Amino acid sequence: MSVPTVRDGVAEPTESLRAALFAYDESWERVPGPEFTGRVRDAA
Repeated sequence: MSVPTVRDGVAEPTESLRAALFAYDESWERVPGPEFTGRVRDAA
């Protein structure tokens, strides 16, 4: 997964990112899906 970043010239502390996907079944019950985690880096 790629999250766009913009170069701003400021060094920032390490940040993390978590994205959890989910869907609904035919009964409209929430069905958990995959979860992605990662680090946010300064734009290069």
